[in-house]
Amino acid sequence: MMNPAIFRSYDIRGLVGSDLNPKTAEAIGKAFGTILVRGEKNSDGKAFGTILVRGEKNSDSGTVVVGRDVRQSSPSLSEALIEGVVSTGLDVVDLGIAPTPLVYFYLFQHEVAGGVIVTGSHNPAEFNGFKLCKGKQTLYEKAIQEIRTTLESNEITSSSKRGRRRTTDILPDYLDILVTQFRPSGPLGEANVSIRVVVDAGNGTAGLVVPDLLRRLGYEVVELYCEPDGRFPNHHPDPVVPANVADLQSAVVETKADLGWWKRKRTSGWHMTETQTGWGWSTIEERLSGVTGCSPFMPGRS
Repeated sequence: MMNPAIFRSYDIRGLVGSDLNPKTAEAIGKAFGTILVRGEKNSDGKAFGTILVRGEKNSDSGTVVVGRDVRQSSPSLSEALIEGVVSTGLDVVDLGIAPTPLVYFYLFQHEVAGGVIVTGSHNPAEFNGFKLCKGKQTLYEKAIQEIRTTLESNEITSSSKRGRRRTTDILPDYLDILVTQFRPSGPLGEANVSIRVVVDAGNGTAGLVVPDLLRRLGYEVVELYCEPDGRFPNHHPDPVVPANVADLQSAVVETKADLGWWKRKRTSGWHMTETQTGWGWSTIEERLSGVTGCSPFMPGRS
């Protein structure tokens, strides 16, 4: 029997093995697909799922986009979840390894039925889970519990026509848009200086995005733990624990960097520290942290 405690306020999350395994992931995919196929409405009055017409130009209606983090359990959980979704007749666009904001980016670029991010967020490597969206709206509280009750009542949709699965790489488009939107302007953009930034990706998915993005924005980047490794061998992925940012702080000082950038799996928990240059790093942090999954660290304050 599935542990009901994994259905939390804002995601589905538990210990891999005892709480989450490919069997439970497939069941969750089936329940999620079932809910979408029911044709429920979003805030715009549009239906989700296969009730929408497939094949419309520039439309992925009837499609669920799926991305995953770098945890060692994520590939098998993602595969099983996708199997569950396509069994309900919905198509799947598989982004593969992708930071959470990249999945949201796809949601807002296409008219999709929903999305799933397979991720354990800031939790230790032995945890994993699912963040889910219907249309462009994230599921939470009552909507998360609806997946549990759908499973418990065994009200699962099974389609005689399986959905289709395809893979795509939208990272280049994502980076192009970020560079266009966040290229420095004003004193920072006009100054003929080199801004050195230390990026601690914590061996997570941010290492696939942030160093390249910052270099394209004109910064000198010092990489720290930017190689994806789902074991998180260098430090725990929770940025609110001071010990987890010690290496970043040391690297900022040792390399005489102007800024340190920390991989962030959550949307809150770090505040901006005071800049030494007076060039408004707080504005950059507010705009970039939400799309890269990272937060800055400046020397001088914590």
